[in-house]
Amino acid sequence: GALSDCKALTFIEIPASVETIEIAAFKGCSSLEMITFEKGSKLESISGVRDLGAFDGAINLTTVDMSECTQVKRIDEYTFYGNSNLRLFKIGTEIPPTCKDYTFYNINPYSVLKVPSVTIKIALILFPARDKFLFNTNTTATLKRPSL
Repeated sequence: GALSDCKALTFIEIPASVETIEIAAFKGCSSLEMITFEKGSKLESISGVRDLGAFDGAINLTTVDMSECTQVKRIDEYTFYGNSNLRLFKIGTEIPPTCKDYTFYNINPYSVLKVPSVTIKIALILFPARDKFLFNTNTTATLKRPSL
């Protein structure tokens, strides 16, 4: 990806015009701590495959705020694989995106997923079981790292 392995990048706001984040776009950006999306985001998908997740290896990533992303349909496998410091993931879609296997695999076991309240029941169906999302009724879900 164009910014993969950029060690100086600590924060990025993805412009509203971006519709897809490609495979390995920010892979290995080890100083990246926070990702936000510009108001009116047109993001529809985040691409990833084994060893080439869009944010794979962003080991200091703590916050992904996609609350402005209301059109996301798909987050591919390995997108946030191994982001062991990820603590907060927000998404703004009423219908949660389809997440492939290993999308959030090996992340921080105390990470929190915040979704709109109407999303909770649907999310229980769409998020892969191996990523172990545990939902409660306060529009907050806890992401729990799977046991090996």
